[in-house]
Amino acid sequence: MPIEYHVDHDLGIVRHRFSDELALADFQLFWRELLTDPEVPDPLLMLADLRDCTFLIHGEDVHRIVATTIEPMIGDRRWLAAAVVADTTQFGVTMQFTAYSYDLGVTEIFHDIDTALAWLIETARKSSSAAA
Repeated sequence: MPIEYHVDHDLGIVRHRFSDELALADFQLFWRELLTDPEVPDPLLMLADLRDCTFLIHGEDVHRIVATTIEPMIGDRRWLAAAVVADTTQFGVTMQFTAYSYDLGVTEIFHDIDTALAWLIETARKSSSAAA
């Protein structure tokens, strides 16, 4: 599958790596697996590396995944995500995903993995401090 993920238990985040060509079915399967995986922490903190991915999906596909797969499965959970992109197409698809999933979480886009990780950890820390 062109999306692999693992739970980084030390940091409490889920690291995704998107590679090769990504079609609608791959993206749906990824979200189904992620949202039913008992190892995935709550809150859902994600670092998504999209730099090696070629998207074969477009705006309508992104909307369909959010509406028919993610929204029905996510329940009350929300996410905080840092997405790392390398080109304008990856940026555009990620912006579409961010717009369609606005009510489900916060996604910021970066070009550098270290900056993205630092933002994710710091923002999650601030959020958990504010909630306490």
